[in-house]
Amino acid sequence: MTNISKIEQILGAKPIEPVREQINGKRHYIVREIQEAPMVSVTSVISDVVSKPALVNWGKNLGISAGLETLKGYVGTYITENILDEFKDDAKVKLAELSTSAADYGTKAHSLIEAIINGENPEIPMEFNPVIEGFRNWQEKNDINLILSEMCVYSINLQVAGTLDALGTKGDKIILFDWKTSNGFYEEMALQCGGYVCCLEEMTGQAIDEGWIV
Repeated sequence: MTNISKIEQILGAKPIEPVREQINGKRHYIVREIQEAPMVSVTSVISDVVSKPALVNWGKNLGISAGLETLKGYVGTYITENILDEFKDDAKVKLAELSTSAADYGTKAHSLIEAIINGENPEIPMEFNPVIEGFRNWQEKNDINLILSEMCVYSINLQVAGTLDALGTKGDKIILFDWKTSNGFYEEMALQCGGYVCCLEEMTGQAIDEGWIV
């Protein structure tokens, strides 16, 4: 039996659909087959201990974009105090829309990739063609064999949990994959990937050779 087969066999008996809850503004996982107490998410732990200048810059850029988009509706308008108040309210709404849109895009991209890994043939919306084409080209170029996707992992020792994006092999190496739709790679991404590796190694007793951020 190969190492990846051992992992599949072990994970087959593990809960993969935990209850996810927000507790004090942080995501927690409740895996009742393991324990009743909630385990904090890996990403929440990282957010508490790592400053994220990239996230701050992203927020600033998103705010500027929201302001510019809102301002287009006020071209030619005589500026008064009431107009400024109205603009401020409209800009807040636009910022929320853009933030939600960015999050929804990432979630949908993950869902499409998960479906492909599971052998399905999902309909790809036009706006996701670049992501999916990039994913398929990357997989073929790197000769990656993807085995599992969207799996809950947890560490009883560390009391953390999370959801890994995919597990696969390249040659004889076992690799954990974390998909990102952002425009860059940042240090905290490696910490997140490493946290999932620690969880999976504890769950299975099997060493994970590498963690990739794609």
